[in-house]
Amino acid sequence: MERSAEEKEKEPEWINVHSDLLAKEDASADLEWISGENLPPESHQFFAPASLSAPEDHLPSLSENNPFHLSQPEINPCYPANSSFSNSLYDTNLEAYFSRLCLEPYDQNPSFRSSNNLDFSSPQIRPADLMGMRVQSAERGQTGLNFDHQNVIQENLLEDIGLDNFNYLIHGGQNRYPALNRDGSKFLWEKIMEKKPEDVEMVFSEVRDRACELMVDRIGNDFIRKFFQVCDQQQITQMLLVVLSDTNLMAVCCDSYGTRATQKLLERITTKEQICLVVAALLPIVVNLTKNLYGCHVIRDCVLSFSSEDNRLIFHVVAVNCVGIGVDKHGCRVLQKCLDYAQGESKEFLMAEIAANALVLSESQYGNYVVQCMLEMRIPHVTAAVLERLAGNYVSLSMNKYGSNVVETCLKSSGEDEVEQIISEMVTDPNFLGVLQDPYGNYVAQSALEKAKGRLRHTMVNRIQMHYPYLQNHPYGKRVLTTTKSRATNHHRR
Repeated sequence: MERSAEEKEKEPEWINVHSDLLAKEDASADLEWISGENLPPESHQFFAPASLSAPEDHLPSLSENNPFHLSQPEINPCYPANSSFSNSLYDTNLEAYFSRLCLEPYDQNPSFRSSNNLDFSSPQIRPADLMGMRVQSAERGQTGLNFDHQNVIQENLLEDIGLDNFNYLIHGGQNRYPALNRDGSKFLWEKIMEKKPEDVEMVFSEVRDRACELMVDRIGNDFIRKFFQVCDQQQITQMLLVVLSDTNLMAVCCDSYGTRATQKLLERITTKEQICLVVAALLPIVVNLTKNLYGCHVIRDCVLSFSSEDNRLIFHVVAVNCVGIGVDKHGCRVLQKCLDYAQGESKEFLMAEIAANALVLSESQYGNYVVQCMLEMRIPHVTAAVLERLAGNYVSLSMNKYGSNVVETCLKSSGEDEVEQIISEMVTDPNFLGVLQDPYGNYVAQSALEKAKGRLRHTMVNRIQMHYPYLQNHPYGKRVLTTTKSRATNHHRR
């Protein structure tokens, strides 16, 4: 039943537009996949026009107007005629396209051949590119192009892929080791774990010259650290010569991955000659390494692993540069380790240099820890040297955020005579009130009250009472008054 003209006029505009689009789609549904002017000649072996007779086993055409319109069962005999799949999912043009290809089993030198005479070239894959494809397939854990990855892992490395192909595998075809990716690293490590000398020596000869590259790689450093464990001492010595002579040695040591690999290499050092090689190579960059977040671990491992005599030159460089190293966040830790492990003349020279620069280090955010570390050793002549250098500056240090910690350590670690000298200097100073009212100095005054005895303590309490009006309402001064009263009460009870 057709609608009247008035009803059609009342229809919304979008309905007409939608109908037009559907009509266009229906019109384009019969378009061929190759334009008429580009059709192959009728003599082509895949054409079967109605005027030509074709054998029964040939793939005939169902339509003269569309020579590529092939029936489903004939082009793909594996597809059942009574399949439950809808015919709308079956693309006859696509089947015709694939029928033009001459698909044959892969051989050792595969190529893509064309069965027509339209002057299409048949490019051959170069042997180098073929090997690259095989390597990439093996690294992904796949098998392809006649490259059996599982067989390579199970059989002898050199027998399976040969020396030339192994070199290609190491270089990855793109100047990149398999050790630099997770699967390739696992593959090489499994071969090494078989502990066949020829395999280990082959891997060693390939990775030795580019050890530094592996050491700073996210995945390669894990492989090289494991590889160091299976190297003998002769191979370790050769690795040391390569790594230590590299111009990027400091960059390797200061890298988050490189420092781990370097520490693992240092753990494998056993001979005197190897230690001398390491110390000689690190001396020019000791100061820079101690100040680096990752490089400091390399120097610290040398301090912990080598004897004091072996580290003698390192201790000397650290002592001469104790100020620059001590005021650094990471350097101060290395300096404290050197104080703990140095012995003999090296330790004496190191402590003398630190004592000579005690004032500068005491006012530093990190250097004050070095001075405190040396005072806590309670070596009389060292403590005396530090106190002598700080003498006359106790008041200013007491009002310094970092120096106040050093003064308190001096009061706790010194003898009675030294404590009396420190407190006397503070009490007799015209700015003693400033110490009592200072955010940091008030803690020093409280520590001094705890350590003071006899006449000295009585003198100090009297001076504090003299400033009572200025302390009772002061946020820091009243803390000193509270400590004074509690100490006086305890003294009377005794």
